[in-house]
Amino acid sequence: MKNTKILIFAIVLTIIAGSNLFAQKDTTGAREKLRKVLKEKLIDKVGLSEATADKVMEITAEHRKEIKALKKQIKTLKKEIYDNPKSSDVGTKLDELAALQEKTHKSRTDLQTKMRSVLTPTQIAETMAFQKEVKKFMKKEVKKTKKTKKDREDREDGSR
Repeated sequence: MKNTKILIFAIVLTIIAGSNLFAQKDTTGAREKLRKVLKEKLIDKVGLSEATADKVMEITAEHRKEIKALKKQIKTLKKEIYDNPKSSDVGTKLDELAALQEKTHKSRTDLQTKMRSVLTPTQIAETMAFQKEVKKFMKKEVKKTKKTKKDREDREDGSR
């Protein structure tokens, strides 16, 4: 009886440990922290009120989602065109591509219009500079993370 209890305990412990190993990392907290830091920096660098910063971040997030979806559609369409340039419907696909590119341009124009309803031209320019800074910083951090991960994998492969 005692051995059965130990065996059941060992199995349960193994299942719990295994499920933790394969669980996806929850990034919700990290995203919220990043959003909070970006908002604070935006308020500090551009001199916005908290309400205005919230509105700017909301407008930017909406725009980012829209642009991401359009870019995905454009990428898929371009791949279809590149893979089969002699297809009978390539003309239609080129028209679709042009329409998607126009939508992208219109979305960017709409973003500026929305920003002008919330910010002054100077604040828009400062926000653009801030976004460029953040993008550059994030690219550098991602590159560092990838390099660190690659180095770790190389060390693991070398030690095997």
